[in-house]
Amino acid sequence: MSVPSLLDGRSILVAEDDANNLDVVTQMLTKLGAAVTTARNGITAVERIRRDRPEIVLLDIEMPEMSGLDVLREIGRDSTPPTVICLTAHVDQDYLNRVLELGAKGTIGKPLRSIERLGQRILEIHNGLRDALDVPVLDLTIFDMLARALGEDMVGTLVDQLGADLEKCNAALVHAVRSKSLKDVRTQTHILTGVAGSVGASRLAVLAGQLNSAAHGEDIIALRSTVPQLRVEIDALLREMAER
Repeated sequence: MSVPSLLDGRSILVAEDDANNLDVVTQMLTKLGAAVTTARNGITAVERIRRDRPEIVLLDIEMPEMSGLDVLREIGRDSTPPTVICLTAHVDQDYLNRVLELGAKGTIGKPLRSIERLGQRILEIHNGLRDALDVPVLDLTIFDMLARALGEDMVGTLVDQLGADLEKCNAALVHAVRSKSLKDVRTQTHILTGVAGSVGASRLAVLAGQLNSAAHGEDIIALRSTVPQLRVEIDALLREMAER
């Protein structure tokens, strides 16, 4: 069965101390079309990041000589660090928040189960939020047409009701992710995508799609890493709509 070249041309450094894991990840990335280099400890990883300038780094957290957390701290001083994605078996939310605070762009859970899901997840993290930031919070073509159709008074009512509905959806999604209820995550993100599209909430729609994809992939770590961004995007949307 052929594997799509999802990572064709991407330069990726894999920093992993376990030889078997390193071999598996390298083979998967190579089949996905990536140009792969490797490091077996944190010190070597930092050296090769600065020497080779890879586009993406897959970083194991628990490595000898210099841990993945220390690698994040060290390369965080650089002017143009790569996209760092942490490979981890940890699912604790505080732990995931910690690696993100240190500069990682996202996390991928171990063990790796699907080669296509690995490629998709790397692209989601590398391009996802970056692409979302290039998308407007509010698509004015859609929102202004809606506003003209409803009239000024009804738009105010719409914004108030939308705020209340999004608060409920956010609370339901946070609870569903914490309780690992993937069915509820899929349901709520489907609703959220529809609501976002109806008012022109472009970035919120992108985020809802990422959460839905992670739920279908049964990727709890991806869900726990991504769901906090929902609060940020909801607040940004409501501010934009109120100002408009």
